[in-house]
Order: sequence, then C-alpha cells, then structure tokens
Amino acid sequence: MARRRERTHLRQRISRRTAALVALGAAVAALYAVLVPLQTVLYGTPLPVSFILGAALCASPLLALSRPALAIGLFTAGALTLPLTVVTEMAVESPWPWSVPALLTFVLFVGVVTFVHGGRLGAFALLLGAIASLLAPVIRPDMVARPESSASATADLIVTTAVASAMFLIAALVAGRVRVAAELTREKEHSALEEARRALVEERTRIARELHDVVAHSMSVIQVQASTARYRIPELGDVATAEFDDIAATARSSLTEMRRMLGVLRTEDQGAELAPSRASTTSLPWSTASGAPVSKSASCSKAETRRTPNPPCRSPRSVSSRKH
Repeated sequence: MARRRERTHLRQRISRRTAALVALGAAVAALYAVLVPLQTVLYGTPLPVSFILGAALCASPLLALSRPALAIGLFTAGALTLPLTVVTEMAVESPWPWSVPALLTFVLFVGVVTFVHGGRLGAFALLLGAIASLLAPVIRPDMVARPESSASATADLIVTTAVASAMFLIAALVAGRVRVAAELTREKEHSALEEARRALVEERTRIARELHDVVAHSMSVIQVQASTARYRIPELGDVATAEFDDIAATARSSLTEMRRMLGVLRTEDQGAELAPSRASTTSLPWSTASGAPVSKSASCSKAETRRTPNPPCRSPRSVSSRKH
C-alpha cells in the first residue's frame, strides 16, 4: 500500500514537472519568435546578430534549470550586447535598452532562477541584469543625447527593474510555499510508512505469540509425558521405554526448532514469550505453585527415586482416598 502511494505521488510529480517544462519551452519559443524580427525591424540590428543574441537571451531560462551560473553569465552577456547593436535613428522611437520581448525574457529568467535555485541566485541574476542595462547608456551615450530619448531610457530601466523585482518576490514566496508543502507531504508519507510498519510488527508479534501458545504448549506436554512414562507406568519394557525417550527427544528438538523459527517473527526490541501462559497450564495433569507444568511423576520424592529404579507414583487423588 505504501509503495503504491509512493508510485502515485512520483507519477504526479513527474507529470507536473513535465507540464512545467512544456509551458516554459512554449514561452521561450514564443519570446524568441517575437524578439528576433522585432529587434531587426524596429531597432536595425542585423538579422544574424539578432538570431545569436536572441538565442542567448531566450535559451537562458531553460539552461538555468540545470546550470544556473552558466545561464546567468550567458544572459548578462546577451543583455549587455543586444542594446549596443541598435541603429540610433531607428531605436530612438522604441523602448530602449530593453525591448518588450527582452523585458519579458528577463522577467521570466529571474523567476525561473529564483523558483528553482533559491533567492540568492535569483537576486544575483536580477542584479547583474540591472547592471548590464545600466551600462548600455554609458557605452552608447548617443542613445540618450536628447532629453526625450533620455527620459524614455530612464522610464524603460525603471519599469524593467520594477517588474523583475516583483517577479523575484513572487517567485521567492511561491518557492517557499512549495517547499513547505513538499516537506509536509514527505512527513505525512513518513508517518504513514511508520504506521504501516508498526501494524506489521504488531501482527507478527501476535502471530508468534499465538503460535507459541498453541504449538509450544502441546509439544511441552508431549515431551513431559514421554520423558516421565517410565516412572508413571512401571510395567513398560525396555523397547517401549526407548520409544518414549525418542519421543521426548524429538519433542525437545521440535520445540527448539519452533522457537528458532519464531525468532524470525521477533522484533529487535521485543522478545518472544517462550514460556506458556499461566492460564494455559490448567490443561496439564498437575501444575506447581509457580504455574510450571509437571507430570504425575513430580509427586515422587527424590529419595524414593534413588531407592527404586521404577518408583510407584501416586496421584493426589489416590493419596486422599487412602486417608479416608
């Protein structure tokens, strides 16, 4: 049951991860398909350069899943180089240094890095992207030479940084919530596994106890009666006595093997109850005050046993009848 739950949970996790990868790939492909022609038509960037730098920007979110450091370096290089390749006369009428597809790619990149790898790498990616965009007006002062273009570039930088920072905060909060939910799920699964294991251990202990109460008690009775047959039945011959001794030896060995087999069902912190219960000894012919089962020959004294090879054993009933 626990394994089935683990498999179901693993399948759900794989399906969610696959859906996230598909959605991320679709977003990256859509951004790349818009970024390249827009950069070429509106900003005057050569088409081969747009293809290369656009690929560097748009491939960074996918690369960040496995190699975040390389993705951050690649995206920073693309974000710094792409605004420098524009034609001044064509780019002054459009958002610069971040075009709309580049801005969305930056926001997506910061969100992916923060969600997958934590807030430190996410903040590092956000900081490097902002620094790269701030260096563009310094390297290309002709783009901000006029007051209109300078105000437009300033607004573009402010909007880009604000939106990317908002994405950073949202991704950090969502990632923290997802991690907490995953930890709670793992704890629930662990508790369920421990409960199943505890139930299994209790069932094995119960089976071992019942097997011992039923089988070991009967084998003990057989062993006691067979080993005391020579004292209870004086007219037994040597052949019959040897047979009873063999029966007693077989019962003892069977009892030992059964206890060894029941050891498999024991737990590390619980020992098997190898002694029969006090209530179960009532079915024996007699029992001592401590509850240990004895045969009829237990009433014979040691001195009488030493004097005669086959001492007569008297039951308590026969002794009481003679007194009357």
